[in-house]
Amino acid sequence: MTAESMRVRQARAQYDDAVRDERLARIAAAPALRLRARRRYAASRLAVAAMLVVAVVAFGVGLWGLSSDDVDTADAVRDARSAVETMVTPDPADAQGYVDAIVDDSTGEQRERLAAGRDALVSYVSGLEVRPDGRVVSAGVETASDDAVRVLVVAQTADPTLIGGTDGESRVTVRVRMTPGDDGWLVADTEAIS
Repeated sequence: MTAESMRVRQARAQYDDAVRDERLARIAAAPALRLRARRRYAASRLAVAAMLVVAVVAFGVGLWGLSSDDVDTADAVRDARSAVETMVTPDPADAQGYVDAIVDDSTGEQRERLAAGRDALVSYVSGLEVRPDGRVVSAGVETASDDAVRVLVVAQTADPTLIGGTDGESRVTVRVRMTPGDDGWLVADTEAIS
């Protein structure tokens, strides 16, 4: 045998050994590869199921929100926002007009309380050096019944004492009980809750 044929035979033997080693390595790795594939498949099924659950819950919440948001509660929230916006933006130049506006937005005990404290409130507002800046950040229904809607209103205000907050707070959450009146919803009671 020649040296060249000997080298070819050795190369073929090495090639056959490499092919056999590769085949054995694939056989040895097959269980781990199958396990990894099963885990990936299970993870993808779990992710799809989780997304489906989230979508169903979101759809249900949206449907509930649409069915429970009737015109009356929407009007009550709008009127509560407006009333609180008026409360947190007094005009020192027109303190009497400010008090008249918040009394006009009120009914029942709230109206009586404001009417009883009218002079003190006019005096306080007219004594302010600048008009306090205030706005409603958000508002939403807490509870609703036939005769009242409780609305939670978050207000940003320079003078939190106007809506029952304490000095040093800039955001105050107020629970506003709205009752139906002749021309919309009126503030029956306010309670600062933060």
